[in-house]
Amino acid sequence: MVQSFYNNLFTAEPNAEMNQVLAAIPSRVDEAINEDLCKAYSNEEIKEALFQMGPTKAPGPDGFPALFYQKHWSMLQDDICQAVRNFLEGDDIPDGLCDTTIVLIPKG
Repeated sequence: MVQSFYNNLFTAEPNAEMNQVLAAIPSRVDEAINEDLCKAYSNEEIKEALFQMGPTKAPGPDGFPALFYQKHWSMLQDDICQAVRNFLEGDDIPDGLCDTTIVLIPKG
């Protein structure tokens, strides 16, 4: 039921008029801005994103919270940065990487 809800929520219906809508929106991104946006992410940018995560908020499916990766950044940074770049370049996400657990907590 949860999966069906989110599938419906995040599935867009095709819109044949989309090109007309996009043509009416003025462009604010010039060539220089576009080049900057298209650059590969640096290790520093990836590190900054990781360190902005709440260290003990929500562990991933491996059971490790962000704190684990933050504390062991010097040892893991190459693997983490490569995995992020692979994903952003369109490679397949390894099975289970984006898994989540939904827990229903009854009201007392």
